[in-house]
Amino acid sequence: MATGAMDAIGFLGLGGVFTSVMTGNMVLLGLGVGDRRGGLVLRAGLALVGYIVGVVAGSQLARRIGGSPGVWPGRVTVVLLFELVVMLGFATGWELAGARPGGAPQALLIVAASLAMGMQSADIRELGVQGLSTTYLTGTLTATVSDLARGRRSAGTGRDVGILLALVLGAAVGGVLVTEVPRAAPAFPLAVLTAVIVVAAATFGKREI
Repeated sequence: MATGAMDAIGFLGLGGVFTSVMTGNMVLLGLGVGDRRGGLVLRAGLALVGYIVGVVAGSQLARRIGGSPGVWPGRVTVVLLFELVVMLGFATGWELAGARPGGAPQALLIVAASLAMGMQSADIRELGVQGLSTTYLTGTLTATVSDLARGRRSAGTGRDVGILLALVLGAAVGGVLVTEVPRAAPAFPLAVLTAVIVVAAATFGKREI
C-alpha cells in the first residue's frame, strides 16, 4: 500500500515519474531522450539514481546489522526504521514546498522518495522468500496469473494476490490525496510504514534482532 501511494505521489506530484517502478522510469528515460524532453530525462534519471542508492544503502545496512535469519529478522525492522526517517524527510520537504514542488525541491523529493523505495526493496529480500517483493511487482503479477491459468495454486498465491490488491488500493488512496488534499498525501504511506514497524516489533521483538 505504501508503494502504491508513493508511486501515485511521484506520478501526479513529482513530474510524472515513479518512485518504485524502475522499468517504467527506464522507459520514460528513453522516451525523454527520443522526444528530446530534457526535464523528463532528468526526473526519470534522478529516480533511477535514488532507487539504486537506496538498494545499496538498504543492502549494506542489513549486512552490517546481521543477526539470525528467522521468520522476520530484526534487521528488516531496523532498515524499515531508516526508511521511515527518509520518508519523514520527504514529507517535510513536500510540506515546505506547499505540496507543489518544482525545480530543485522537486528533484530532491524525487531522489528521497525513490531512495526510500530502494531501501524497502532491498530490505524485503532479507526475508528470504523466493519471489517476494513489495515494489517491483510485474513478476508477481505474471506468476500469479500463470498459476491461475494452469489451475494450480501455490502456497504464496493468496499472499501475492493480496500484495497486488494492496498496491492498487495504495495508489488509489495516494491519488485521491494528491488530488483532493495534497498536503496530506505523504501521511498515508508514512502511517502504513509506521504500522508495519510497530506490528513487526510487537510480534517478533528483540528475539529476532
